[in-house]
Amino acid sequence: IGNITLRNGFVRSATFEGGVYSTGHLKKEFIQMYEDLSEGRTGLIITGMMSVTPKELPLPGAVTLYSGSGQRNLRELVDIVHSKDGKIMPQLAIMGSQVHLAEGEERQLFSPSGIQELAYKTVSQPLSVRAIKELITDIANGAKVVQESGADGVQLHGAHGYLLSHFLTPYYNHRDDQYGGSLVNRA
Repeated sequence: IGNITLRNGFVRSATFEGGVYSTGHLKKEFIQMYEDLSEGRTGLIITGMMSVTPKELPLPGAVTLYSGSGQRNLRELVDIVHSKDGKIMPQLAIMGSQVHLAEGEERQLFSPSGIQELAYKTVSQPLSVRAIKELITDIANGAKVVQESGADGVQLHGAHGYLLSHFLTPYYNHRDDQYGGSLVNRA
């Protein structure tokens, strides 16, 4: 979103906090944590993952950037951090099939090629090219919300078995279109 200068090299890495009530409001202890990190002079705070698409259920307590309450929550966090001269970079994520389902819970999950998830044994549907393009738009819209919030940057979650990492690895990505095959296509 632009160049930033950090007050020091201490970076608080993304850690999922679950700081939002089911009503959509931020929990007091969640707000306090961001205040404490800023007052402690952390150079950069990378938030826990924030959901960018209504096509999947977010983790309970996640900030959802596609909802009005999620956008207000992000703005509040940015204002808190900036009021203490800190820098904040929201992390955007799409989980895909890396989801723990409660026993008996049924939900439509998606992945690059429909390969069973190793960690949770979940089964997913392969994404169509159209669905991939819609998710790319959702990520872009999430990044726009981050930019409009006044945050200092954005981080895409491409690790830990979430959707973007599944596109990167040939184990999960067996596609033979523009999103599969070579590393360039998978990335």
